[in-house]
Amino acid sequence: CDGFKFITCKNLITPSPLPPCSERKIFKYPKIRHLRVDWCYDYAQGCGKKAANQFCKLKGYTKALNWKIDPNIGLQSTTFTLGDHRYCENAGRDGFRFIKCIKN
Repeated sequence: CDGFKFITCKNLITPSPLPPCSERKIFKYPKIRHLRVDWCYDYAQGCGKKAANQFCKLKGYTKALNWKIDPNIGLQSTTFTLGDHRYCENAGRDGFRFIKCIKN
């Protein structure tokens, strides 16, 4: 994100600084309380976007920029729902492969 853009002024090209970039971070296999974050915010509700946004907020970021599902992780690890704070050990539970957060 550091760099220059060029502006033209009377046939002269002059570099000018770019505006500062937003801070971004990718959390691979995100966890809260040492548990994988469940795909759903509440049990079977608010899945995907809502859960990803809440995770980012808990980590001090503004929102989730993008995310990817990690299906059927319930057999391997317990998941944690961020809304109703449930521990889920079901075989069919999904989590996140990653969540990319942004701070504006």
